[in-house]
Amino acid sequence: MRPSHSEPDRAKPRVFRGRCLGIALLVALAPASLAGQATTDTTRTISVTKGECCLSLVMPLGARAVALGRTVVADSGGEVLLSNPAGIAGLRRAQLEFYFRQLPSDTKFLGLAFVAPPRRYGTFALTYTLFDLGTFTKTNKFGEDIGTTYSQMHVLGATFATRIASQLTAGLTYKVFAWITPCGGCDTQGASGTTQAVDLGVQYRPSWNRWASLGGALTNAGIPLQVVNFEQADQLPTRGRVGARYEVLHLFQRDSTLTGSLSAQLELGGPPGPVPAVGAEVTVGDVVALRAGWRSVGQSSNTYGGNLDAGLTLGVGLKYQKYSVSVARAVQTQELDTAPFQVTFGMSF
Repeated sequence: MRPSHSEPDRAKPRVFRGRCLGIALLVALAPASLAGQATTDTTRTISVTKGECCLSLVMPLGARAVALGRTVVADSGGEVLLSNPAGIAGLRRAQLEFYFRQLPSDTKFLGLAFVAPPRRYGTFALTYTLFDLGTFTKTNKFGEDIGTTYSQMHVLGATFATRIASQLTAGLTYKVFAWITPCGGCDTQGASGTTQAVDLGVQYRPSWNRWASLGGALTNAGIPLQVVNFEQADQLPTRGRVGARYEVLHLFQRDSTLTGSLSAQLELGGPPGPVPAVGAEVTVGDVVALRAGWRSVGQSSNTYGGNLDAGLTLGVGLKYQKYSVSVARAVQTQELDTAPFQVTFGMSF
């Protein structure tokens, strides 16, 4: 007589196979980023200074992340995707979010994130971001106009996250970065380059304290962006992040309509050195959220990667049924004349 098996026992092999399939799909793409070379058109001419490139990769995705001083490595939701891919493993519903940010000098930062309905074996997500530096006139060495050009950075990412233990989740993101700068009317064709990178992240929620969560991630690990030749290739902005989040208002009141959390994060790997940050969020009835954060001012001279959103940040979020909107603003920005707004529109289903 064959031994009987319960439904959960029969489901375990399917869950395990599903997790392995999700990881395999992303790992199958990763060798190109770890062993390949960035593609380039060597006939194009452009002066490249060796250093860190592609700093749009370190910009936060979403108004909530901006308002909290980027302290979302231990948090969950679609906006966490660029900070820690493990943050989507605990979601219960699919999400679609659109991000927009207007920066000075006609520069725009747009993003789109889709988190698929969660499965027993894990959760998939797709992200796309566009960093548009605008259109400008190109001149020759004599100062004469020779054509018009624009500069854009495109990033397409695929994420898989799953629970690998009762309190431990992990995530992996594979992404392709493309930098495009054509030149209309120029003698040369402009410049472009592509490369690949991966993000790895984990989150831990202690069984003895359901109010706390810990997170860690390594982002933008890949090969240099090559535009002219390998000697002039620029390194990707690889960053390491560790942080924690704790729900604190339960210590003072039992009213579940009012929740509040504190978060802290340390970012490593950039030219400024370690960058600490803290954030706070108070939510009323899961409808209105008030947010504030502070991020240390680094010594980097790069505007878009170093000190954007440094100092005090504020934000507010509104939610109605399955729709949400959030707005955030950096109160004081060290290197920009105007502090940019970040806007996020979201929907869950």
